[in-house]
Amino acid sequence: MIEKLHISINIPKNLTIDDFNIIETTGSNNWGNTCKVIHVKTDRIYSSIIINRNECWPIHEHIIQQLQNYIDVSKHENVNGINALFEYDQFVFVIYEYNEINLALLYGNRMYWNEIDFEQKMEVFMNIVSAVRACHKAGFIHGDVRMKNIEIRSDSSACLVHFNKSCLNHSPECVEAVLLDPPPPETVLTPPIISTALDCWGLGLLLYELFVDVTNLNMVQLNSSEFEFKFDLLPDDIRVLGQGLLQKDPTQRWNTKMVLKYLSKIGF
Repeated sequence: MIEKLHISINIPKNLTIDDFNIIETTGSNNWGNTCKVIHVKTDRIYSSIIINRNECWPIHEHIIQQLQNYIDVSKHENVNGINALFEYDQFVFVIYEYNEINLALLYGNRMYWNEIDFEQKMEVFMNIVSAVRACHKAGFIHGDVRMKNIEIRSDSSACLVHFNKSCLNHSPECVEAVLLDPPPPETVLTPPIISTALDCWGLGLLLYELFVDVTNLNMVQLNSSEFEFKFDLLPDDIRVLGQGLLQKDPTQRWNTKMVLKYLSKIGF
């Protein structure tokens, strides 16, 4: 599997399963099990995804493409990049940075969340916009820009993780991967429209969650496929940004370049 990948990042050579011990299984996704592992010589803790080629054979080539997508942006400062990649029997081990704090869990702690100021939330948002832009420049869609796929490092910077829903731009595989709630309107059409605008909708939802308490239902669900956002609840400086990213028409939705230009204009 690895021989099919174009690896342009500095991944240590000659690592094997003997270099790591699995501490615990932390979850799973369509690639396989996610684990917390420790490097036996340095005692450094990492995260890992263990891909079982025998179990994922029906979508084997698609997973190779997703892994290639991950490799292509691993150097970016706001992507939780790959530290090691090796095979053992039928398994492929992807080793990457371990971060204790997940943004979704942080968001769930309302007492702590309310202490985070405007600038800190904007820093998180800008970090993720930068990571998503790197994905788009590399020619693919992340496909799952949500709080649960954002981690906070010890230096308070944010990084994007989990590329197991990624796909090439306009690829039909992304249709099955849409887990955003509410979903982009174009993805529920027949046929659905899939483009980088999918990720920009995810960024709009992220912005809305960062600055509006959605647990208080500050979004009006009209029916199963229609909804209205209460943009007046967003701070003045970023209201236009929210409206741009949550445009229902994907051709009118702001892209990451427009977002970064606007952020620069307002002093971020």
